[in-house]
Amino acid sequence: MDLAELSSGLFEQLTFATTPVLRAVELTPNARPAPAAPERPQKHSESALDALTTAGSSVTYSHPDKERDLVNHKPALAHHAATMAADPLETFTQLPLTIDPASKSISSPLPHLSDPLTNLHNLQRSLLSLPAQIPPPPLPTNPKRSAQIQKMRDQGNASLRKSPTNPSEAIQLYTYGIEMALGRPGWEPSQLVREEASLLYANRAQAYMAAQMWPEGAADAECSVECKRAGNGKAWWRRGKCLVEMGRWRDAANWVREGLEVEGEKEGELVTLWKDIERHEEEERRKEGR
Repeated sequence: MDLAELSSGLFEQLTFATTPVLRAVELTPNARPAPAAPERPQKHSESALDALTTAGSSVTYSHPDKERDLVNHKPALAHHAATMAADPLETFTQLPLTIDPASKSISSPLPHLSDPLTNLHNLQRSLLSLPAQIPPPPLPTNPKRSAQIQKMRDQGNASLRKSPTNPSEAIQLYTYGIEMALGRPGWEPSQLVREEASLLYANRAQAYMAAQMWPEGAADAECSVECKRAGNGKAWWRRGKCLVEMGRWRDAANWVREGLEVEGEKEGELVTLWKDIERHEEEERRKEGR
């Protein structure tokens, strides 16, 4: 017989059952007889527990749905019943609490609640003293910020087309746009931030490449891919090209191979770069074979 089943059966009898009937109580000669079960269910449960906790007792009780034999488990059953009675999660106690409609403070006549309520009031005052950082209700994104970000990107593109050999102004404009995109409030859609940042990082990577700043271009192209992996073939190509220009052919091969797995064969520049990398690796193998 499982002890958990025995404990569960006793707990149901003591707490919920109102109609179980004790059929037989067999006591050892040295044990006192169990008191007769009164008519009230609560007293009836107490007599059952008393009989169960008597040394050497064996109790069989019947229930409309089940019948079990409780044999020689008195200490465990008594401990289980005491634990359930002492567990605050199993007991609902309504405390005498009142709230002041004006100050919203909570009070109670119970002395042992004085310190917890004081701590609660101190926490409330501390939270109210903080600067207003609660986000407003969900609304459409700020159109002014979106317009400014797009304006920075368009101006950067125009500047890069105007002076491709001196892209410092374009780099600065793209940087402004990136800062505005990443500075959006946290409650605005993260997908919007990813889209804007992906475009701006890719554009700034192109500007760095125009200035032959290969490490910076590689870093920005990778950031663009991290923001948007699929449908971002130009960023995949730009980082691969920067790695090639830095002489990191092995890293470039791994990067372009991964880009082709994501983008497929539709990106012509990426495919062409992969063929260039394969050609270089073949030449290196021939040199090593000589």
